[in-house]
Amino acid sequence: MVYGSRKIDSTGIPTAFRNPFELRLSGAMPSPTVTRIAPGELCEYDPQPYDSNVIPASSDGRFIAKGQGPTTLPQVANLTEAQIRKVI
Repeated sequence: MVYGSRKIDSTGIPTAFRNPFELRLSGAMPSPTVTRIAPGELCEYDPQPYDSNVIPASSDGRFIAKGQGPTTLPQVANLTEAQIRKVI
């Protein structure tokens, strides 16, 4: 199952629904507080989504991926809605 949201606090995604997800992707975040909500607990040595050195403002499609292994920084294609509709 895949679930996406721009509003990742408890008003957008209930905590009981969000917590069981084993893989979480997080793009640029406005603050450390919001960062802790999206990917779950990050260690201090993990890349942080609010750090502009990790995810610069001009890096559309770059995410922090947190799962069962190490936290990584994948880069994905930044597609427009029209491009996605062609694929579908």
